[in-house]
Amino acid sequence: MNKQTTILTLILLLILSFVPGCTQLSEQPKESIPPRHYPPFIKAVWEPIPYPNQYEMIKYDLDRLKDDGVNTIYIVPAYPEDSAPPEYTEKMIIEEIKKARQEGFAVFICPEALVENLDNLSEFLTGLKQFVLKWAEIAENYNAEYFAPVNELYIVIREKLGYGENNSESERLWRQIDAWHQEILPAIREVYTGKMCYKPASIGFNSDPSTITLTGYDIFAPNMPVGGLSIDEFEKWLDFFISLIINVSQRDNVEWMVGEYWIPAGIPISFVQAGLNKIKNATIPPVGFAFGGWTCKDGPVKGTSSEQIIKEFFETWK
Repeated sequence: MNKQTTILTLILLLILSFVPGCTQLSEQPKESIPPRHYPPFIKAVWEPIPYPNQYEMIKYDLDRLKDDGVNTIYIVPAYPEDSAPPEYTEKMIIEEIKKARQEGFAVFICPEALVENLDNLSEFLTGLKQFVLKWAEIAENYNAEYFAPVNELYIVIREKLGYGENNSESERLWRQIDAWHQEILPAIREVYTGKMCYKPASIGFNSDPSTITLTGYDIFAPNMPVGGLSIDEFEKWLDFFISLIINVSQRDNVEWMVGEYWIPAGIPISFVQAGLNKIKNATIPPVGFAFGGWTCKDGPVKGTSSEQIIKEFFETWK
């Protein structure tokens, strides 16, 4: 390679480094990963779109998130692996984990099931188990503080199968998914020594606490979407929902957190604030709170009034 070609190549690489999505995070040595550090209160961000949204959040926005009070980053590997964009490789996800850890954040790894075809549920769950165990090992290797087997598995599969909310098929499915969360736990515990979390979209089938088992987990992290026909209705639902979370957590001797305070695009800020007030005044306070999303079009918090309110909310938890 002559001198002129070398100079042109270096210029091209420099230009590409400023184009979002054109470069990967710089590779970091594993030896530089700090030991686990559990924050007194989990202040997390959930960005549900792994690539490019989550990737670019970690590449460009960690300082901003730190200023907002965030201390924990969700990392979302996608299953099946070919359901994710081809750029979103295992190597890239590991670099995200390492960068977040090296920047002082705790890491919460939570695989996401992106179901396209579901001809054989048993086969799908078997494959998912192997995928989850692989990421549990990776979580251990890079000192990730928190790990959930999967996000909202029941509702993802139920919607794919076309089941209604309240029929017998849905109840059987719920019980199967809850049992799967128990069956996989010992295998995860063999390879992962951080805190285990259960992250569903609801609390038992039809909010029946007898249909969910948290035994063996450390943190119950159900999702809490913001919305309703009115603030009054939303607040009444939160009174019921938070009370149910606390009762189930107390029953099974686990801590609880808001696994995902989902703020839909266009939701009035009064709803966001009303929910935060209810969470703050819970009879047994949570150990953490995660908001979502960050830049995804269905729930962007970055650059909205919700970002400032979340920042102020985090300032009240030391």
